[in-house]
Amino acid sequence: MDSEEPDYSSLPLKQRILHKNWKCRLTAYEEIQKLIDQDDSKEIQIISEPELLRKIVTDSNVVAQEAGVAALCKFIQFVDPSLSLRTRDVVVPSLIEKTLASTRAGTKSKSIEALELYVELEDPEPVVNHILPFLQNRLPKLVAGSVEALVTIYQDFGAVTVPPKLVFPSIPKLFSHADKNVRAQVSSLSLVLYQWIGDAFKDIIFSELKPIQQKDLTKAFESLESTKPVQKRFLRSQQANQESENDVSMTEPDIEPASDSSAKIDAYDLMEPQNILSLLPSDLDSRASSAKWKDRVEVLEEVQKVVAVPRMASGDYTRLVRILGKSLKDANVQVVQLAATILSLLAKGLRGEFEQYLSLVLTPLLERTKEKKPTVLVSLCDALNACFESSSLSAVVEETVLQMANKTPQVKVETTKFLIRCLKNSKTAPSPQHIDLLIPVALKLVNDSQAPVRNAGFEVVGTLMKIVGPRPLNEFMDKIDDRKRKNIMEFCETAEVSITETKKKQTTIPSSTTRAADRRPKPSLGATTKCSPVPSKRGPSSPLKRAPSSKQSPPSRRAIPSVASRTNGLTNRSLTTARSISRVPDTNVSSAERLELENLRKEKKQWEQEKEKYEWRQQEHQTERVTLMKEINNLQEKTKELLNEETDKTVIIKSKDTQIDRLQHDLDLARERIRDLENEYKTEGNGRVNTFKGDSALPAEPPGRFSPTLSDGVDRLSLDHAISEHKENLYGTDYSKLLDSSDESWRRAAEVTFQLKARIEKMKARSKYSRV
Repeated sequence: MDSEEPDYSSLPLKQRILHKNWKCRLTAYEEIQKLIDQDDSKEIQIISEPELLRKIVTDSNVVAQEAGVAALCKFIQFVDPSLSLRTRDVVVPSLIEKTLASTRAGTKSKSIEALELYVELEDPEPVVNHILPFLQNRLPKLVAGSVEALVTIYQDFGAVTVPPKLVFPSIPKLFSHADKNVRAQVSSLSLVLYQWIGDAFKDIIFSELKPIQQKDLTKAFESLESTKPVQKRFLRSQQANQESENDVSMTEPDIEPASDSSAKIDAYDLMEPQNILSLLPSDLDSRASSAKWKDRVEVLEEVQKVVAVPRMASGDYTRLVRILGKSLKDANVQVVQLAATILSLLAKGLRGEFEQYLSLVLTPLLERTKEKKPTVLVSLCDALNACFESSSLSAVVEETVLQMANKTPQVKVETTKFLIRCLKNSKTAPSPQHIDLLIPVALKLVNDSQAPVRNAGFEVVGTLMKIVGPRPLNEFMDKIDDRKRKNIMEFCETAEVSITETKKKQTTIPSSTTRAADRRPKPSLGATTKCSPVPSKRGPSSPLKRAPSSKQSPPSRRAIPSVASRTNGLTNRSLTTARSISRVPDTNVSSAERLELENLRKEKKQWEQEKEKYEWRQQEHQTERVTLMKEINNLQEKTKELLNEETDKTVIIKSKDTQIDRLQHDLDLARERIRDLENEYKTEGNGRVNTFKGDSALPAEPPGRFSPTLSDGVDRLSLDHAISEHKENLYGTDYSKLLDSSDESWRRAAEVTFQLKARIEKMKARSKYSRV
């Protein structure tokens, strides 16, 4: 038996939303959409409570829930954004949990639309952060629905607007999920992110994936089209910027509106900075300065593995950079190549922070380009390029110009090529001071006797002319012949520089000013005009105020060329200067304004004078700086010569010490030999006494022949006395005298030995005679 449906329309809206009957709630949700269309602020204020909206999107009835999510979409889209933002943190988690796993396709698609509308309001990160916890949910449907929502958000808004690094930690875990739908959705998310960030996705994610997963993703990436992705939906702030740019483009047709959708994503910003200072070898200093080249190579290879990261954390890298700068001067080319490679990695990992260490390594890098081995030279050039990319043109140009005057031709060529690369890739033009510093050195290169040096000089001048134009180089070009000028012009025409974009922007400025000038009223032909530096004020409307001005005598008028006369000649410029035009009196200018104008002119003159003084001072400082740099280089060369002399003297002293030690050792051996002979002599003398006990005493030795004892003779052979006398003045020792004295001692020792042998032979002969 069918019962009639009760009428719920008489109930208040809030009561119907909280009613037990789902049909009553359904009518309330449908009425909310109508109220939003009608812009009923009173009812909208009622339903803008966060808890009430959360109750709507989590309705237990699937039909009413779908209508409630549709009402939420209209609420976010048309209601004041401040009200919608107030409900975001309460509504979004419940919306994800209760709707993304729904079996109704309409509910799921409308819930994803609601999430995108929340993203449009202000910042996409809070919405993505609300989705991320549900990627670890136990329900595979909810996980797959959450990933699908992320895919839609990144497809529509792009990785420029929504930071992709928010989801990077979750992607490897989702690839190992047990549900195939989750794996399919995360593969779609990977494809979308790869379209936006390119190979940086592989560098970040592939290291945490299995080989089979890497292979499948690589195949999927290769099948993608090469077209660039385009942002389809925009934030409210981006929409406002587009509207303002469209208004400007309507008034200024020459200016094209810029869009953020084509902005390039830098993979460096997606990486997490890593602290490498704590991972460096603890004995880096001692091993890097070891006398064995293998130890130096091994420690630099360990450092290279540590610094091979895409992004490094901030810190004090002075110690490491100093060691690398010292290694660049090493005699072993393998050490030099490793040091250059590490510097390149440091510059790429630190980027702008590396500029503070540039002064420690730029000069050794440029000086070491004299190496002829191609692999070493490539590493040095890569390090130089990385140093420039992490700094600016003004940071490298001065030291580079100094090394362009090096005595070695290859250093000249490689340094000039480095400066050419800097000029081509620089986003800013060189300053006039840097141009004045570069031109004299370039003139020497152009007139060099070797062809490679001349060609490098032609190219650097041509590239500079491409950037600054021919006018600043006119004085330089007048000093060279036509053939060299032709070569320079060829390089100028073929050079590709990055600064051309800024020139295009500058050329659009005169167009707007000329259009503004065209809108000004033009004087009639033949009529005299009056020019004033300030806009003339409207004359007084009262006849009493106009009366005194009519009594004034008209000032003397100065004739100004008419439009017809100004169009004659080679140009359309007026022959009268701006200063002469500005001084023409105008009857509409008051005395106070004239006085103010004169004061402004005086201030302008003072500023111009001060500007000239500052420019002169700057040029003087620049010249002093160049002179001081030259003096520093000379002092460094002298210091190197003194160090070499000191090293040579130290080697000589060590060799003399070695000779003295060797002589001392030989003397000790002679002492031991003499001591043994004395013992033998005493032993044989005792035997002789026992043999001839009853006989008469042996004949005495001739007096004076062996008067000194053997020990006294040995003491006279000692070098200790000579060493003690010259111990404090080793640098001033006359080694020839020392060697002469040692030769005399050897002669004495030989005489004593000969005498001892003679006595021994006599003693043996006497012993034989006695036995007979």
